Amino acid sequence: EAELDAAWVVRRDGIVSATPTHVDVVLPIRAVALPIRRWALDADPGWVPWLGRVVRFHYAENDDFDAFLDTSASW
Repeated sequence: EAELDAAWVVRRDGIVSATPTHVDVVLPIRAVALPIRRWALDADPGWVPWLGRVVRFHYAENDDFDAFLDTSASW
């Protein structure tokens, strides 16, 4: 298998929202990359003890994601 370039894996357009109990990462559907899906690097880890929070990934339709970036709305 090909080596993964860490910068390529983590540099994605997205929105990170954090509360005292959760971290939500919202990505546009266009950010889906087959190697990342294949290696399950975008799977929800759920409870992350060292972070003390639940981590979840969410995917938005491209138009919805772009509209969100153009407004002050929140997820």
